[in-house]
Amino acid sequence: MPRKSRSDLLTVPQAAKYLGISRQAVWEAIKKGRLETLRFGHVSLIPRASAAAYKKTRHPGGPAAKERKPKVKT
Repeated sequence: MPRKSRSDLLTVPQAAKYLGISRQAVWEAIKKGRLETLRFGHVSLIPRASAAAYKKTRHPGGPAAKERKPKVKT
């Protein structure tokens, strides 16, 4: 595996900012296997290429936005 430089790796908060999602959403994506991570003890780093691929494939607003029903005025 090629060696990664610091600019190729993101911390969870950096990835959240890059992706425009919360840190918790980043952890959920990691847990579900949607984001690749490199673990160094207690530190998790996300390759920038993995974050870019996730950004291309994720749905804006996430699944909850699609499940929400529009409000109907009565």
